[in-house]
Amino acid sequence: NPAGRPVLYMHLDFGFIRWPAGAERVARQRNLRVIVPVRAGYGRTDHHPKGVDHLHGVTADYLAILDWLGIRRVAILALGADLRFALNLSLQREGLVGGILGCAAQLPLRTAAQYDRMDKWQRFILANARYAPKVLPFLVQAGFSLARRMGKEKFFAQVNGGSAADMEAFARPEVREALLAGSEVTLSEKILAHHAFARECIGSEKDWSALVRAAVVPVVLLQGDQDPQTPAQTIRELMGDYPHLDVRFVPNTGQLLFFAEWPMALDILERFLPRR
Repeated sequence: NPAGRPVLYMHLDFGFIRWPAGAERVARQRNLRVIVPVRAGYGRTDHHPKGVDHLHGVTADYLAILDWLGIRRVAILALGADLRFALNLSLQREGLVGGILGCAAQLPLRTAAQYDRMDKWQRFILANARYAPKVLPFLVQAGFSLARRMGKEKFFAQVNGGSAADMEAFARPEVREALLAGSEVTLSEKILAHHAFARECIGSEKDWSALVRAAVVPVVLLQGDQDPQTPAQTIRELMGDYPHLDVRFVPNTGQLLFFAEWPMALDILERFLPRR
């Protein structure tokens, strides 16, 4: 609803800009104005100029869009490591962000063992993002080319096949449709956003723990018990560093937690929004 209560949705490095159709209908019924900026380098958007810090460039883009729309108060729904953008945005302007909900959120990792727990695709990409960032863009370009040849459905099975919960969610027609249509800004016949994806991965693997510790707004994290990228054991290890976070584990969910459990997510977002 263009006149509804603002929710800023952050689309993950895969560019999942669409919600399941049922979630979009309920968002309208709940009088939500869901704002989905397509980040730099995805779809038809330009890359940031050379030398612009990625975290600050993305945050500045979000601020510019919210200002252009005249929004003074917003709730944030962030997927994965997009949590860092949400936290940074909340620190840039006091009173702008009412609260943050992270779904299958990634926290800044500390040890090699935490990478070792990931499934093979996630470990291969993110470990290289951290330890060999100069090589990563070439690896990602090769992976994206493979995905284009295989087709996105088969490629998703390769990437998230280790999570039964994710495969179960992807088998739902509304979820599959949302992911395939939404990711057109990342991978399609005319778009190959491998540079943007690589830059996002490199940014996610830097140490942004200071942002988490500095959180000044309510933060709720919904975490899956079958997340191939951020296993529950890793989240439990990191929770001790951030006692101010409200972390909740959701059974039988993985990286697609929001797409599988969007009713739960929207219920939580309500606490960060003005009453209808």
